[in-house]
Amino acid sequence: MTPRAKKLIFRCCAVTLVLALCGVAWVAYEGISVSIHAEYTLHAVDLISVVIDKYVGKKGKWPASWEDLTTVSSRNAMYSWPEDWEKVRLHVSVDFEADPAKLAKQSVEEFDAIKPVGPCYPYKQNGHVEDLIETLRKKTGGQQDHVR
Repeated sequence: MTPRAKKLIFRCCAVTLVLALCGVAWVAYEGISVSIHAEYTLHAVDLISVVIDKYVGKKGKWPASWEDLTTVSSRNAMYSWPEDWEKVRLHVSVDFEADPAKLAKQSVEEFDAIKPVGPCYPYKQNGHVEDLIETLRKKTGGQQDHVR
């Protein structure tokens, strides 16, 4: 093998190694970014579940808009409500058209009026959704249709 061929093979291997390292770094970056987004979304969903629970407990009805929810305050490890409402809205979708009597009959797993936007860690089993459903049952007189 000529010295020129050896040099070319060495350069190709070096370029391949650099590209592989860049690929690994990109995958790691994406994984960390998704994890961070999922954490922010989890805290946002938890906070809105608590805020809506307080709103329903106080007003006796399901909120019709984000503005309705600004009458309630709450905070968790990442957000303060209503101060951070614009940030929270980026991570949470709320069905303001939902029927509270119908929601009161749903199980925690079926509950779909509050949803994460984008990646999110599991949130339905943390107790906030269950508390909200229980408040809805008290305010609407609804009973759960399904056995847990």
